[in-house]
Amino acid sequence: MIAKNKITKEEFEYGYAQRSGLTVDELHTLGLRAEPCDCGADNCRGWKMVPMVEQRALFMPFKNQIVQEEYQHNWYLRKKAGLPTKTKPILSPEEKLLRKLKLKRVQDKLIRQKKINL
Repeated sequence: MIAKNKITKEEFEYGYAQRSGLTVDELHTLGLRAEPCDCGADNCRGWKMVPMVEQRALFMPFKNQIVQEEYQHNWYLRKKAGLPTKTKPILSPEEKLLRKLKLKRVQDKLIRQKKINL
């Protein structure tokens, strides 16, 4: 039995967009999409909005169409193989420590320069 408050995906996205002051296309451009929700709450409409963080990078405008196609192809291959699809480099613990120390040195240098200029 379907609850009375269940609606279609399109109705949910349209209502969400209206409450946000956007169109459904703008929601998708921002990287949001509706997915079925099974939270079990009495007032649940059966859908939830979730970000498409990984997919959003695939549709960013590239100046070079060949670069965009190559990026998309590689992204899909990595996803199909079960590999990480994040574009951010994965650093080892040593690399993270070196990066943190480098940032700390830069911050300390800026603080010293501000103290000298005062």
